Amino acid sequence: MLGEVYVPDFKEKINQSNLYEEAEYYAENDSFAGQDRRPAFLGAVSKQLVEEVKGMNGLMEKKLIEILVDLLNRRKF
Repeated sequence: MLGEVYVPDFKEKINQSNLYEEAEYYAENDSFAGQDRRPAFLGAVSKQLVEEVKGMNGLMEKKLIEILVDLLNRRKF
């Protein structure tokens, strides 16, 4: 639905195909002094996703809500 999201803090384009790999990269390769940068990366991705959702028009918002409701209905609690 959102397709690709540009994360300016990390200068990365993220999509469903590369999110896991990029998070692992920041956990393993772009760390310094033993610090895992993955939380900062995932926080920046989350922040950008929120901004993308805020910028949606009414039709896209409705579709997103329908998808989320469907996913919640499929889940067994």
